[in-house]
Amino acid sequence: MSSTFCAISFIKNISKASKYTTGIAIYRAREDEFTEYKFKAFHSEPSPLLEEIWKNNIALIIDHFAIENDELNINKLKKFFFI
Repeated sequence: MSSTFCAISFIKNISKASKYTTGIAIYRAREDEFTEYKFKAFHSEPSPLLEEIWKNNIALIIDHFAIENDELNINKLKKFFFI
């Protein structure tokens, strides 16, 4: 089961392939709590609202998530916006 995820995140690490990009991002859950999660972004048609994900940038990430083995995983990422 998955739910909607929306967070302004720091892109810590990325790895690019021909059809998708995977990586690790971090968002601030509480004042002194930061959560690290894995993401997978599939390449889509060019749009003025979507930007390429780069390492060490901050982005607004919106999509569905799943908890697997007590880890947050963002799958089938469709929307990401740089701040």
